[in-house]
Amino acid sequence: MRKLMRNKKYLVRSALTAAILSTSVSHAATYQAFLVPTTDRGLNSTATAIGENGNVAVSVTGIASNTTSLFAPANIPIDLTLVNFEDTTLTTLLSDVDAVMNGNISDEDYLVLAQYVLTNNPTTNAAIFTAERQRVGRFESYLGDQNGVAALPIFDVIDVDIGDFSRSVNSVVNHVVNDDFYLGESSAPYTKVDFVEEDGDERRFVVRQFAERGFVVLNGQTVELVPEGDAGGGWSTAQGINSNLLVAGSMSINALESTQAAADNCEDEDARGDVPQELCITVIGDNLANDLLTASAFRDGFPGVFDANEEQSGYNIRGALWQLDNEGNIVSTTTLGLLNTPADDAFFDGFSRAFAVNDQGVAAGESLDLINGEENRPSTFAAVFIDGEAIGITDVNEFDISTAVDINNNNIATGHARMNINGRSVFKMFTYNVDTQAITFPEDFFSSSDVRAEAINDAGMVVGDAESDITTTQIRRRSGFLFNPADSTFLNINDLLECDSPFDVIRATDINENGEISATALVRQNIRNPLNLEEADVTPGDPTQEDVTVALRLVPIPGGTIDDCSAVEGGGDDMNLERRGASLGFGILFLSLFGINRRLFRRNAN
Repeated sequence: MRKLMRNKKYLVRSALTAAILSTSVSHAATYQAFLVPTTDRGLNSTATAIGENGNVAVSVTGIASNTTSLFAPANIPIDLTLVNFEDTTLTTLLSDVDAVMNGNISDEDYLVLAQYVLTNNPTTNAAIFTAERQRVGRFESYLGDQNGVAALPIFDVIDVDIGDFSRSVNSVVNHVVNDDFYLGESSAPYTKVDFVEEDGDERRFVVRQFAERGFVVLNGQTVELVPEGDAGGGWSTAQGINSNLLVAGSMSINALESTQAAADNCEDEDARGDVPQELCITVIGDNLANDLLTASAFRDGFPGVFDANEEQSGYNIRGALWQLDNEGNIVSTTTLGLLNTPADDAFFDGFSRAFAVNDQGVAAGESLDLINGEENRPSTFAAVFIDGEAIGITDVNEFDISTAVDINNNNIATGHARMNINGRSVFKMFTYNVDTQAITFPEDFFSSSDVRAEAINDAGMVVGDAESDITTTQIRRRSGFLFNPADSTFLNINDLLECDSPFDVIRATDINENGEISATALVRQNIRNPLNLEEADVTPGDPTQEDVTVALRLVPIPGGTIDDCSAVEGGGDDMNLERRGASLGFGILFLSLFGINRRLFRRNAN
């Protein structure tokens, strides 16, 4: 019989992990790929950042093979106190109800219970009648390297009924300094509150305090970045930090009228009805942030960003800089300015966001401005922030959307801007010199390739992802890239790996000063169920395979040279197609739908 909880701090290598790690480097290459082993915690993992010590931050989720619309990590805990054993639609599916009620759950019954729990986590879930069921997070964060990883609970708490962490938070790490110094954003954990209704009925609700909040973990202590406007829970993110402990991110400075009215109603017993105040706040957060997913709609590159900002975020958003001291105390908070301040009667709100800050205190990000200066055409534009003032990077008469995603200590920022090439709207990567105000668009794979930057190091090397094959279809194959300004080379990272690499790198998300890269790749494996068991272990017959995403640590090989794969037996075009062809399938769909990367929900542009 299975135990109620299967949590482990460190993960055991799966067969897939062992097989990949045993692959030898038999041919020359300039980078060696190491799998970060999280395959035992979820079907899909994506690398979000890399520290100077080579540790990679990973976001993990999964898809239950028998219910492909349900996203969650593997082996979620089951809180039996929240299972309705009077629900015959559930109990008729269980093989041994009494054993389950006593905490002795077979693998067969666990799959039934996992389905029961996961169906309470749809894309939109704010109805009160679902608030008596268990909630689980869809994204979990880990930190480590090829030798193992540790789970990062962030805001999660121990649930006494489960006997371990609730695993009900959604979190992402956006920046890593070292093992006990990293930052990002996370939802609050779901906890339980008992409530007596007016008619005397007792009910237990599942509630949380906020849907998304920035954090900094410094010396093992979690610092919560409480937003200036916290009605209904508020909203904040932490994206980057410099050596002076200045944190760059964004926060809600006040709630929009509808959000504030809903929050005020939560404090009024008559207005909120016969429900606890905690549940009322939870519903606001679920409606606005939708478990950190609808927040993607008002990030860069989304047409109509001003509408989404007002209708979906529920707040006025501003970039922010938080100054910490060595103990993790917030010494000061600076709200960043706007490229354009809307008129009082404008139908949109101004906003700004910061994604990185360098040691000179210059932040990089984006803000609202007007396309061609037209009052009815607001959009997102790349900006740097100096002494709190927003300074535009791209010409509003030439581009309609742009963003700056990172900045190094030499005052070189990077990002991407959208332009029309041969009738196709695509993003192109740029670098921007803050001191000279010069912007450069490097030559990339081909003229109509869509290119998104992710990070830049002090040597000016930029990583990201780009369309690597020309096709006439809507979805083109994407590959991680490395741009080196020393010789102006724009390289497909897959070409830097050994010819027989099992990985198809589809996105590079961060690069440290040693040139090490965090990346996400596709591999093929047998379909797995919510127990993370291969279907072949459960169902007789030949197993069906699927593409899954995995997180990688890419390490430069001293003296390495790029492989000539045509010299390898079975190599050449056939090998490249076999290794990279899967990018047109699930991997692109998964990453485009959920945009999981260094800044988790900011790359959903079409």
